[in-house]
Amino acid sequence: DNQIWTGDASLKIFLNPGNFKKGKSSLKLSYEPASESSWAGAQKTFIFAQDWSDFNTVSFWIYGDESGNEISFMFKDKDNESWMSPWIKLDWKDWKRFEFAISDMIQDPYNLVKAGNAAKDLEEVRAYLFVIKGPSNSNINIDSIELNSDKKIESIPDAARSEIPEKSHNLLWLSRRNQERCR
Repeated sequence: DNQIWTGDASLKIFLNPGNFKKGKSSLKLSYEPASESSWAGAQKTFIFAQDWSDFNTVSFWIYGDESGNEISFMFKDKDNESWMSPWIKLDWKDWKRFEFAISDMIQDPYNLVKAGNAAKDLEEVRAYLFVIKGPSNSNINIDSIELNSDKKIESIPDAARSEIPEKSHNLLWLSRRNQERCR
């Protein structure tokens, strides 16, 4: 299930077959802010929680647009607490790879969940998302969102699979119909 969250902005998400790093398409985010404090998030919720406890890092490719906006990767655990990577400034144009240690991700300071346990519950990850913020219109592409491990991983429950190197797992962003706007 795909969801969009916004704060004084609009966000459209598409599968883009015209610009990708690997495979046949990338995830395109088209962001239109209404103010300097605007933000928006695109979330992929898993039908069943996934166990990420065997993974060390998350990596992905971004095709930047030189907008100067910022983007962060986040995931939500069983308590619905959000954990985030550092903000990435979109100040380049081309494909660029990012990799973040899951252990270094911090709790989202804007997370409204107060009843959580304040611990990363990696054995029950419920969703991941990208949040973009800033005052400029932005069109970026994200591709090859992967979990990476130091050891061979046989499978992840309920994860969409493609051809996967044995030490990584591709988190595919699928819509109901290819090329369909997800919201």
